Amino acid sequence: MRSKALAIAFALVILAQACCCTTAIGGPEPPYTVIPSEEAAERFRDKVEQASQAGGQTISLTITEEEATSVFAQLFSQTQAVAPITPPQILFQDGRMEVYTDLKALRIVSIPGMVALSISASDGEFEVGVEEVAFGPIPVPEFALDFLTELVNQWLFDNILSQIGNIPIREVQIGDGEMTIEARRLSQP
Repeated sequence: MRSKALAIAFALVILAQACCCTTAIGGPEPPYTVIPSEEAAERFRDKVEQASQAGGQTISLTITEEEATSVFAQLFSQTQAVAPITPPQILFQDGRMEVYTDLKALRIVSIPGMVALSISASDGEFEVGVEEVAFGPIPVPEFALDFLTELVNQWLFDNILSQIGNIPIREVQIGDGEMTIEARRLSQP
């Protein structure tokens, strides 16, 4: 009887310690919340369509954090079964794209994290680079970084490049709260 009571007490101590450790994990949190919406995703699609149909040599497309977060939320919902992360929140600040998400560890712990990406134009295409990674106190698994980078690349291609056609990207500027992409149509002979 006494050994059962000790085993139960020991199990409760381990459970309490696990609960305390989970609540104390911490990690980077976004400085403010961007809430995705269907309206913002539709506004994004309308902007891309207008940019692709606009006349002139130069195309300019400005994307807000709400629009990017909303489109990512839709893209993420299509790939949710394989993702070890929660739907990302996108912020544009300090000249980079910051992707905030929670990494699901062992299905019991969510570890807040952030991946900062630089996005630039090179040879007419997007070039995405990882600048900073922070996920709580644990090392970031390579598959999580690969997944986020692939998700960003897929989003850029599927939602911008494939929509505006074969138009080389000339410049990408990231300011506070928005990203502007400029492309220049090739001259027709």
